[in-house]
Amino acid sequence: MRTATHKLIYFWKKNQWEMYDLVKDPDELRNLYHDPAQKEQVARLKAELYRLKKEVKDEDQFATEQPPHDSSEQPAPKRKQ
Repeated sequence: MRTATHKLIYFWKKNQWEMYDLVKDPDELRNLYHDPAQKEQVARLKAELYRLKKEVKDEDQFATEQPPHDSSEQPAPKRKQ
């Protein structure tokens, strides 16, 4: 979940959260998730994440396995370095 100022990440296999202030820490070096001063910001980002998941019907249906491969899909283009 990303906004103009913050980024919230959930690593579901590790059950681990990270949150970064993209304005003050654009290189994402300081995880603020457990910072008591950021409790309200974390709550806002989580609420938005859960709202978006509901909107797109993301019910973690692929949490244990990937969807079947569709041979008609093209591979993603290579990123410019």
